[in-house]
Amino acid sequence: RAGAPVISPDGKRLALPQRTILLVTIASGAAIDTGIACGPLLAWSADGQKIASLTDNEVHVHDLATKQRTHRLVGHRGTVGSMAWSPDGRSLAVGCDDSTLLFWHLATSRPTAEVELHGGAFSLGFSDDGSCLVAGTMKGYRILRTRPFGGRLSSEQPRK
Repeated sequence: RAGAPVISPDGKRLALPQRTILLVTIASGAAIDTGIACGPLLAWSADGQKIASLTDNEVHVHDLATKQRTHRLVGHRGTVGSMAWSPDGRSLAVGCDDSTLLFWHLATSRPTAEVELHGGAFSLGFSDDGSCLVAGTMKGYRILRTRPFGGRLSSEQPRK
């Protein structure tokens, strides 16, 4: 099944999650099939060089220049429903329908923190400086204060 398209950080390309990731140049409409298998969920890195995709409840990170998988993030207990890259590209936040939010440190491909969100994490977004992450849940939203390196939590503030 096809998922939602995502626009690159520079606004010049569109990634379409088909059975594989299709990259479309917005100005010309030219499309390139990357051959990278994916599910319905994609997230661009802030520099536009990598893309995270959901495949069989695993998150795979690919380098778009080489089309090679650079990371395989496994261990999500619930179904993955949202992803967001930290602005420095070193961490990926992944939200699941079992109310867990995992912060993955990409240098090690291991989670550095897990947060219980009570209501799932259906949308995620980092601040430009990476100091906080907003998580949209079925019960409102939460603002999580983070340290930019590794996405480690220093405190959290629930919001409704």
